[in-house]
Amino acid sequence: MKLYDTYNGDVGYLSSVKGNCPFEYYTDDPEFVRDAKSAAKYVAQRLGTGLGLSTLNVSDLTVYAAFEEAVTTYGNLVYQYKIRDNYINMEGSETSPFANIAYTHILSDDIGSPVTWSAPRPANWAEVNYNQSYSASIADNEIFVISASVNDFIAPDFHHINSFTLATNFVDPTFPGPGIATMDLSQFVYNQFNRVGGATIVTPYWNTATGSWNASSVSITTGSATFVVTGSNNTIITVNVGAGGTDTDTNLYVVTGSTSALTAKNIADKLTSVSSASFGTSFTVTTGSTPTTLNFTSSRSYSNVNNFRINGGTILSTPTSGSEYEIPEGYSHIYYFVTSPEISGTGTRFTGSNGTIPTVYIQTTVETYNSRILSNNLTTITSVIADDYGAEASVGGSYDVKTGLLPLKPFQQNYDLNEWAAVSESLAPGDRIEVRRVFFEQPPAIARYFDPYAGTGTGVQSLLETFGFGQFSPGINFLLMPMNFDLQKIQSIELNDTIRRAGYSFELKNNQLRIFPKPSIELNLIFEYVKKSQKNHILRDQRKNVVTDVTNVPYRNPIYMNINTVGRLWIFRYTLALVREVEAHIRIQYSSLNIQGIGPVNGSELITDARKEKEDLILELKEMLNEVSRKSQLERKQQESGFLKDTLASIPLPIYIK
Repeated sequence: MKLYDTYNGDVGYLSSVKGNCPFEYYTDDPEFVRDAKSAAKYVAQRLGTGLGLSTLNVSDLTVYAAFEEAVTTYGNLVYQYKIRDNYINMEGSETSPFANIAYTHILSDDIGSPVTWSAPRPANWAEVNYNQSYSASIADNEIFVISASVNDFIAPDFHHINSFTLATNFVDPTFPGPGIATMDLSQFVYNQFNRVGGATIVTPYWNTATGSWNASSVSITTGSATFVVTGSNNTIITVNVGAGGTDTDTNLYVVTGSTSALTAKNIADKLTSVSSASFGTSFTVTTGSTPTTLNFTSSRSYSNVNNFRINGGTILSTPTSGSEYEIPEGYSHIYYFVTSPEISGTGTRFTGSNGTIPTVYIQTTVETYNSRILSNNLTTITSVIADDYGAEASVGGSYDVKTGLLPLKPFQQNYDLNEWAAVSESLAPGDRIEVRRVFFEQPPAIARYFDPYAGTGTGVQSLLETFGFGQFSPGINFLLMPMNFDLQKIQSIELNDTIRRAGYSFELKNNQLRIFPKPSIELNLIFEYVKKSQKNHILRDQRKNVVTDVTNVPYRNPIYMNINTVGRLWIFRYTLALVREVEAHIRIQYSSLNIQGIGPVNGSELITDARKEKEDLILELKEMLNEVSRKSQLERKQQESGFLKDTLASIPLPIYIK
């Protein structure tokens, strides 16, 4: 690699990353492309190239392959630990047929769907979430906002909007030559602030004096406040202000923002005491009771603003003076925050293409667990384990409990339910049934409450005679007794049946049924049963495309843009170890050579160091992942709780004297 020897460390002369990685997993990611070349520079410097010490035998393509492997290894280790921590919640959840890449980086120019960007405007502090690190840049107008319609993007995945950016290999048409110059536009984008919102726009207004639409910056408010024209794909948001019956409606400039609060603030700041001879009226807009509301006051008492449209919708059809209105959030535009006003639809490099800029965004092709928070859904426990327990307790389950009807013959006491099942259920060879419940029992005691032969010593008639009511017919008269009497009588009937009569009962052994007492007439015995083959069948969940084991948990390769600096440093170091190992192999092959100016080529120590460095890096990452595992975090929380409890216990308690 002659990165320093020939090109003085200029990575622009290295081979293209796209098309030169073995698997091309990440080459549509501009951050990966930029860091791959930076990794080549890093490896060259760490291994001594350009310092008169050595010349590497590996090429930039070797570094690209190692860099891709390092990113994949990092992602695989992280996701292995996520699977280990959450597998009990994952099994049984939906997945998709595996693809190496579940998301796709889309370059707008590659798919023939150009993205048109607006003119720039200075960003305000609210739009960068009041980030202190950028307060000075905001104050000095060093961060600019551009926006584009979401309609220019094909199926964008807004879960990854902070990975959207601009192209890395833009050919600058303004370069005077000779040759061509490419620009990495992504380096000008603060993609951590990317967002979706309503249109940021100033609409043209109809100038009655000239009979034309006026789209330049003009003062239509009192004082020195003026509008700055910022278009966004020619979207028009209109305020129609009429003086009355015959006056022509006039369209005013209205600035809306990327959030409803900013929209309300922009309108309130600009529409202050708007008046004009052609309007025949004046009105003022102020912020309402909340940051996302507006108050309208007018010199006229009746409705004077018609069809006030914000973020694509009519929110004020006939607003009246003194009314307050809520500003809706908009979702029609995507916002980028850039470091230069030249990176915009009106920049000199892009005006020739009608304001289109090559844009990179993400489409997700299948649902994955990448960058998602997983919940404890207890799917495995409730759906499998609890279902099986529930089935045994007859309160649920995942197999059918069927009802059988067994004809009982007079004076036959023994019955073979296996024989019955073979005929009635047409069981497969070797299959059996498991009887769950037999409905062969005596009638309930309450049904024989008035039975004179129930064995309680009192029938209905004798009961009536006891109270002197024997002359009354029991069919049309009833003597209400206390509840405790009823309970005692029912218990007496049951005890009498147990002691004095042959109780209804049965024995069931190996599906051989023996009933007591012997039936004296033909009866039908009802029982419940399940088929053994169905109960013991472990493949009860017949759904397709669900997680069945760790091989189809829907984790795909990581999105490189989303890897933080901690992870990227590990990737750079692992890349260096991989390249060092390859370099060592090459040197070992030529160990017998004595190269002039360098001396003997020795790779034995180098390969030992490289392998140890790889092992150490893997161990370091695993230890870190172990520390952040769910088990370790819960143990740490428990320790913290104990320490806090001990600390509070050592604090003297105050004594209050009344």
